[in-house]
Amino acid sequence: MKNILIFKRPFPSFLKFSESYNELRDINPKYISDFKNFGDFPIMNSVYSKIKRSDISEKLYDINYYDIIKRDRYIKHIEEKEAISLINGVWESLEEIISENSFDGFIGMPIDNYILHLLFLKCLDHEIPAICPTSSPLPGYVRIRNLYESYDLREPSLEEVESIYKVLSDRYFRPTWLKKPKKFQKLLFLYFKERVKKIVFSYRKWKNSDPYSFHYNCIYPMPGAITIKSISDAFVRNLFEKDINKIKAITEKYESVVYFPLQFVPENTINYGIKDPNFYQYEKTIETVVNELPNNVLVIFKEHPDFYAYRRKEFYKKIKSYKNTLLIDLAFPTNDILEISDFVIITGSASTGIEAIIKNKTVIALGGTYYDPESEVSHNIFSYENLSSINKHLYHKEITETQKRSMIKRILETSVKGILDFEFRYEKDNKNHVNTIKSFVDLLDHVKVKQDRTVL
Repeated sequence: MKNILIFKRPFPSFLKFSESYNELRDINPKYISDFKNFGDFPIMNSVYSKIKRSDISEKLYDINYYDIIKRDRYIKHIEEKEAISLINGVWESLEEIISENSFDGFIGMPIDNYILHLLFLKCLDHEIPAICPTSSPLPGYVRIRNLYESYDLREPSLEEVESIYKVLSDRYFRPTWLKKPKKFQKLLFLYFKERVKKIVFSYRKWKNSDPYSFHYNCIYPMPGAITIKSISDAFVRNLFEKDINKIKAITEKYESVVYFPLQFVPENTINYGIKDPNFYQYEKTIETVVNELPNNVLVIFKEHPDFYAYRRKEFYKKIKSYKNTLLIDLAFPTNDILEISDFVIITGSASTGIEAIIKNKTVIALGGTYYDPESEVSHNIFSYENLSSINKHLYHKEITETQKRSMIKRILETSVKGILDFEFRYEKDNKNHVNTIKSFVDLLDHVKVKQDRTVL
């Protein structure tokens, strides 16, 4: 019987997914959570008892405090001493949990905060196989990773590679997780819901003596909160160009066209999916890119469909104020924009890069890509310090059909077949969920604890 540590949160939908592990006969699941008073190992209960010590706000351990704070959407916005205290408290609490128990593996979720980040690092220190299942750009697959590395898990067949190649080559291919842009009524509901949460969560923090809860603090008006900050932001679509003929006419005035699809920020892909956390400075990244590109290059920006109305109107106005930029409507299919573009700039292994490479477009990846780590079919800018040299990458890569299939093979090597739905929206797929999580458990026997904890 394997003792497997499972990450869990008390949301009704998340509970259904995580508790599916109880249906497996050959494991003994133990649940760990970043919520106080929840799960077999509620980390924050221990943390609060530790942060009362006088030395807790000092850098006590051999961990990269700067990297941990920089990536997290919450503790980067509080006092440094408070952030360090929380990191030390979590680190010590995890040490106690792991030292006092014997775990054969850890299965988490896409890392989205400093607690999960530290949990994965602690597993590495104790040589506990740890995996982070996350959405794959390929329909019907789950990508397996640990922080900013992917695992080589299996050898896909030639038939499997060819099948995925055909899927990605389809003009109407679209990642399965993307939703349609929210209607105004939905945005209005979310706006008021966030204001109500501010009141309710403030009460819960007081009642539960839980002032440092990641969940209760990552709401409006915290700078890192993913929320509608103003009702006026629901009308930002008025700033987007909707006429495709006008867009094409503008592109003809330039020697080259760069497509820069905007990224969900803060988000797992940028915050924890790449080694250099400095690309998280998203507005500064965009400004540097635009200013470094030549005057004869047009940069086309398009909002991420899932992030519509979460960014401030001022963000878009600033983009429109830059030289040689065009902000287009989010309804345009990616393929239509690729057809009029010469280059594509992505951040954090965004799936648009895969589509672009398949369609013979040259990709410049900010932060690097897991599916092309050796820059065989794209230009990788791994370090933020090298961002100012982006114009040196404005030359086309000749991409062969063999190289495209090698890229797909790389993605499949790091993925398993299955359905990943932490929101558990489709109860009819419960059997598929159970089969998927069983494959996660089986993978732990093959995952090597090899990740380097160092960062750029």
